[in-house]
Amino acid sequence: MNRRQRNFIIRWLEFKGVSYLPFGQDELKLTEGIYLKTSIGQAKQLKVDIKKFWEHQAIALDNISWLSPKLERQCNWIWGQLVIEFKQKTKEIYLPPTFSFDTYAFTTKDRYQSIIDFFDYLNVPMAEKLRKVEQLKKNWVENAPQRAKIDWLDIDNKEQCDWIWEHSSKLLDNIFLLAPRDNKEKYHDAILLYDTFLGVFDKDKLKKLKNGWAQQKSRTNQKQKGVISEKSLNKVRKQASKLSITPDELIEKLLLD
Repeated sequence: MNRRQRNFIIRWLEFKGVSYLPFGQDELKLTEGIYLKTSIGQAKQLKVDIKKFWEHQAIALDNISWLSPKLERQCNWIWGQLVIEFKQKTKEIYLPPTFSFDTYAFTTKDRYQSIIDFFDYLNVPMAEKLRKVEQLKKNWVENAPQRAKIDWLDIDNKEQCDWIWEHSSKLLDNIFLLAPRDNKEKYHDAILLYDTFLGVFDKDKLKKLKNGWAQQKSRTNQKQKGVISEKSLNKVRKQASKLSITPDELIEKLLLD
Protein backbone atom coordinates (compact mmCIF):
# COMPACT_ATOMS: atom_id res chain seq x y z
CA MET A 1 0.00 0.00 0.00
CA ASN A 2 1.43 3.36 -0.99
CA ARG A 3 1.02 6.72 0.69
CA ARG A 4 -1.74 7.77 -1.69
CA GLN A 5 -3.85 4.72 -0.89
CA ARG A 6 -3.26 5.05 2.83
CA ASN A 7 -4.31 8.72 2.83
CA PHE A 8 -7.36 7.84 0.76
CA ILE A 9 -8.46 5.12 3.20
CA ILE A 10 -7.93 7.29 6.26
CA ARG A 11 -9.96 10.14 4.75
CA TRP A 12 -12.71 7.70 3.77
CA LEU A 13 -12.88 6.31 7.31
CA GLU A 14 -13.06 9.84 8.73
CA PHE A 15 -15.85 10.71 6.31
CA LYS A 16 -17.79 7.59 7.35
CA GLY A 17 -17.21 8.31 11.02
CA VAL A 18 -15.41 5.00 11.57
CA SER A 19 -13.10 4.91 14.56
CA TYR A 20 -9.57 3.80 13.74
CA LEU A 21 -6.14 3.77 15.33
CA PRO A 22 -3.09 4.72 13.25
CA PHE A 23 -0.91 2.61 15.57
CA GLY A 24 -1.54 -0.29 17.91
CA GLN A 25 -1.78 -4.05 18.09
CA ASP A 26 -5.06 -4.54 19.93
CA GLU A 27 -7.51 -3.80 17.15
CA LEU A 28 -8.43 -5.59 13.94
CA LYS A 29 -6.00 -4.78 11.14
CA LEU A 30 -7.81 -3.52 8.04
CA THR A 31 -4.72 -2.60 6.09
CA GLU A 32 -1.14 -1.65 6.74
CA GLY A 33 -0.89 0.86 9.58
CA ILE A 34 -4.65 1.18 10.20
CA TYR A 35 -6.50 -0.65 12.99
CA LEU A 36 -10.27 -0.52 13.34
CA LYS A 37 -12.44 -0.56 16.42
CA THR A 38 -15.05 -2.73 14.73
CA SER A 39 -16.18 -6.29 14.23
CA ILE A 40 -14.74 -8.73 11.70
CA GLY A 41 -17.95 -8.62 9.68
CA GLN A 42 -17.95 -4.83 9.56
CA ALA A 43 -14.30 -4.79 8.57
CA LYS A 44 -14.92 -7.13 5.65
CA GLN A 45 -17.72 -4.90 4.39
CA LEU A 46 -15.53 -1.84 4.84
CA LYS A 47 -12.88 -3.41 2.64
CA VAL A 48 -15.46 -3.97 -0.09
CA ASP A 49 -16.81 -0.43 0.23
CA ILE A 50 -13.36 1.14 0.21
CA LYS A 51 -12.35 -0.79 -2.90
CA LYS A 52 -15.48 0.33 -4.76
CA PHE A 53 -14.99 3.93 -3.68
CA TRP A 54 -11.33 3.85 -4.72
CA GLU A 55 -12.21 2.51 -8.18
CA HIS A 56 -14.88 5.18 -8.54
CA GLN A 57 -12.90 8.17 -7.24
CA ALA A 58 -9.19 7.66 -7.88
CA ILE A 59 -7.70 9.07 -11.07
CA ALA A 60 -5.54 6.60 -12.96
CA LEU A 61 -1.85 7.43 -12.74
CA ASP A 62 -1.63 7.59 -16.53
CA ASN A 63 -3.90 10.65 -16.47
CA ILE A 64 -1.63 12.55 -14.09
CA SER A 65 1.74 11.21 -15.22
CA TRP A 66 2.70 14.71 -16.44
CA LEU A 67 2.59 15.94 -12.84
CA SER A 68 5.58 15.14 -10.66
CA PRO A 69 7.12 16.48 -7.43
CA LYS A 70 10.38 16.57 -9.36
CA LEU A 71 8.90 19.34 -11.52
CA GLU A 72 8.91 21.71 -8.60
CA ARG A 73 7.88 24.93 -10.33
CA GLN A 74 4.93 23.28 -12.06
CA CYS A 75 3.84 21.35 -8.99
CA ASN A 76 3.96 24.42 -6.74
CA TRP A 77 1.92 26.45 -9.23
CA ILE A 78 -0.83 23.83 -9.47
CA TRP A 79 -0.95 23.56 -5.69
CA GLY A 80 -1.29 27.34 -5.51
CA GLN A 81 -4.20 27.32 -7.96
CA LEU A 82 -6.02 24.74 -5.84
CA VAL A 83 -5.31 26.68 -2.63
CA ILE A 84 -6.97 29.76 -4.13
CA GLU A 85 -9.95 27.74 -5.34
CA PHE A 86 -10.32 25.90 -2.05
CA LYS A 87 -10.27 29.13 -0.03
CA GLN A 88 -12.57 31.09 -2.33
CA LYS A 89 -15.05 28.45 -3.51
CA THR A 90 -15.14 25.77 -0.81
CA LYS A 91 -18.88 25.22 -1.17
CA GLU A 92 -18.69 24.87 -4.94
CA ILE A 93 -15.96 22.27 -5.37
CA TYR A 94 -17.80 19.26 -3.98
CA LEU A 95 -15.48 17.94 -1.32
CA PRO A 96 -16.56 15.97 1.77
CA PRO A 97 -17.04 18.22 4.81
CA THR A 98 -14.35 16.27 6.65
CA PHE A 99 -11.80 16.81 3.88
CA SER A 100 -9.03 19.23 4.82
CA PHE A 101 -6.90 20.39 1.92
CA ASP A 102 -3.34 21.03 3.06
CA THR A 103 -3.05 24.74 2.35
CA TYR A 104 0.01 25.00 4.57
CA ALA A 105 2.20 22.35 2.94
CA PHE A 106 5.85 23.39 3.00
CA THR A 107 7.64 21.10 0.57
CA THR A 108 6.95 20.31 -3.07
CA LYS A 109 6.60 16.65 -2.16
CA ASP A 110 3.85 17.41 0.36
CA ARG A 111 2.16 19.78 -2.08
CA TYR A 112 2.16 17.08 -4.73
CA GLN A 113 0.44 14.72 -2.30
CA SER A 114 -2.11 17.44 -1.48
CA ILE A 115 -2.91 17.80 -5.18
CA ILE A 116 -3.47 14.05 -5.52
CA ASP A 117 -5.62 13.96 -2.37
CA PHE A 118 -7.69 16.85 -3.72
CA PHE A 119 -8.51 15.09 -6.97
CA ASP A 120 -9.03 11.71 -5.34
CA TYR A 121 -11.72 13.21 -3.12
CA LEU A 122 -13.24 15.69 -5.54
CA ASN A 123 -16.79 14.35 -5.63
CA VAL A 124 -17.72 14.90 -9.27
CA PRO A 125 -18.04 12.49 -12.22
CA MET A 126 -14.69 11.16 -13.39
CA ALA A 127 -15.06 12.85 -16.79
CA GLU A 128 -15.44 16.24 -15.11
CA LYS A 129 -12.54 15.50 -12.79
CA LEU A 130 -10.31 14.67 -15.75
CA ARG A 131 -11.40 17.85 -17.55
CA LYS A 132 -10.32 19.87 -14.54
CA VAL A 133 -6.93 18.15 -14.50
CA GLU A 134 -6.47 18.79 -18.22
CA GLN A 135 -7.50 22.43 -17.83
CA LEU A 136 -4.80 22.98 -15.23
CA LYS A 137 -2.28 21.34 -17.53
CA LYS A 138 -3.43 23.52 -20.43
CA ASN A 139 -3.23 26.71 -18.35
CA TRP A 140 0.29 25.83 -17.25
CA VAL A 141 1.42 25.34 -20.84
CA GLU A 142 -0.32 28.47 -22.14
CA ASN A 143 1.18 30.65 -19.41
CA ALA A 144 4.70 29.52 -20.25
CA PRO A 145 5.56 32.61 -22.38
CA GLN A 146 4.60 34.91 -19.49
CA ARG A 147 6.63 33.13 -16.85
CA ALA A 148 9.83 34.95 -16.11
CA LYS A 149 13.29 33.44 -16.15
CA ILE A 150 14.60 33.63 -12.62
CA ASP A 151 18.11 32.40 -13.35
CA TRP A 152 19.55 35.26 -11.30
CA LEU A 153 17.98 33.85 -8.12
CA ASP A 154 20.25 31.35 -6.38
CA ILE A 155 18.50 28.70 -4.26
CA ASP A 156 21.68 28.17 -2.25
CA ASN A 157 22.17 31.85 -1.41
CA LYS A 158 20.45 32.27 1.95
CA GLU A 159 20.92 36.05 2.13
CA GLN A 160 19.47 36.55 -1.34
CA CYS A 161 16.50 34.21 -0.79
CA ASP A 162 15.70 35.91 2.53
CA TRP A 163 15.74 39.35 0.89
CA ILE A 164 13.74 38.30 -2.16
CA TRP A 165 11.08 36.53 -0.11
CA GLU A 166 10.68 39.49 2.25
CA HIS A 167 10.23 41.99 -0.59
CA SER A 168 8.08 39.72 -2.77
CA SER A 169 5.64 38.45 -0.15
CA LYS A 170 4.83 41.88 1.25
CA LEU A 171 3.61 43.05 -2.17
CA LEU A 172 0.67 40.63 -1.81
CA ASP A 173 0.31 40.67 1.96
CA ASN A 174 1.29 36.97 1.72
CA ILE A 175 -2.08 35.90 0.33
CA PHE A 176 -1.26 32.20 0.65
CA LEU A 177 -0.19 32.55 4.30
CA LEU A 178 3.04 30.88 3.32
CA ALA A 179 5.71 30.51 5.96
CA PRO A 180 8.83 29.13 4.26
CA ARG A 181 11.35 27.89 6.79
CA ASP A 182 14.64 28.10 4.91
CA ASN A 183 16.25 29.54 1.80
CA LYS A 184 15.16 26.64 -0.43
CA GLU A 185 11.50 27.02 0.54
CA LYS A 186 11.72 30.82 0.20
CA TYR A 187 13.17 30.35 -3.28
CA HIS A 188 10.32 28.09 -4.40
CA ASP A 189 7.60 30.17 -2.72
CA ALA A 190 8.84 33.40 -4.28
CA ILE A 191 8.67 31.79 -7.73
CA LEU A 192 5.21 30.44 -6.85
CA LEU A 193 4.07 34.04 -6.30
CA TYR A 194 5.67 35.20 -9.56
CA ASP A 195 3.97 32.45 -11.58
CA THR A 196 0.58 32.85 -9.90
CA PHE A 197 0.28 36.64 -9.94
CA LEU A 198 1.69 37.49 -13.35
CA GLY A 199 0.01 40.90 -13.33
CA VAL A 200 1.71 41.93 -10.10
CA PHE A 201 5.11 40.47 -10.88
CA ASP A 202 5.49 41.68 -14.44
CA LYS A 203 8.85 42.17 -16.15
CA ASP A 204 9.29 45.66 -14.73
CA LYS A 205 8.58 44.58 -11.15
CA LEU A 206 10.88 41.58 -11.39
CA LYS A 207 13.57 43.80 -12.89
CA LYS A 208 13.23 46.15 -9.92
CA LEU A 209 13.51 43.24 -7.52
CA LYS A 210 16.58 41.97 -9.35
CA ASN A 211 18.17 45.43 -9.33
CA GLY A 212 17.14 45.95 -5.73
CA TRP A 213 18.95 42.80 -4.71
CA ALA A 214 22.02 43.82 -6.72
CA GLN A 215 22.11 47.16 -4.92
CA GLN A 216 21.57 45.47 -1.57
CA LYS A 217 24.48 43.15 -2.28
CA SER A 218 26.60 46.11 -3.37
CA ARG A 219 25.79 48.03 -0.19
CA THR A 220 26.69 45.01 1.90
CA ASN A 221 30.01 44.69 0.11
CA GLN A 222 30.70 48.40 0.46
CA LYS A 223 29.96 48.33 4.18
CA GLN A 224 32.32 45.42 4.56
CA LYS A 225 35.01 47.28 2.61
CA GLY A 226 34.26 50.68 4.10
CA VAL A 227 33.88 52.27 0.64
CA ILE A 228 31.00 54.65 1.41
CA SER A 229 32.31 57.93 2.72
CA GLU A 230 31.09 59.36 5.98
CA LYS A 231 29.97 62.47 4.08
CA SER A 232 27.66 60.41 1.85
CA LEU A 233 26.29 58.49 4.81
CA ASN A 234 25.49 61.74 6.61
CA LYS A 235 23.49 62.95 3.60
CA VAL A 236 21.49 59.72 3.56
CA ARG A 237 20.86 59.92 7.30
CA LYS A 238 19.73 63.54 7.01
CA GLN A 239 17.25 62.80 4.22
CA ALA A 240 15.96 59.70 6.01
CA SER A 241 15.43 61.71 9.17
CA LYS A 242 13.27 64.21 7.28
CA LEU A 243 11.07 61.34 6.11
CA SER A 244 11.02 59.68 9.55
CA ILE A 245 12.47 56.44 8.21
CA THR A 246 15.77 54.64 8.59
CA PRO A 247 18.63 55.11 6.07
CA ASP A 248 18.24 51.52 4.86
CA GLU A 249 14.50 52.04 4.32
CA LEU A 250 15.21 55.19 2.30
CA ILE A 251 17.67 53.38 0.04
CA GLU A 252 15.27 50.46 -0.52
CA LYS A 253 12.45 52.90 -1.26
CA LEU A 254 14.53 54.66 -3.91
CA LEU A 255 15.49 51.35 -5.50
CA LEU A 256 12.04 49.74 -5.58
CA ASP A 257 9.74 52.69 -6.30
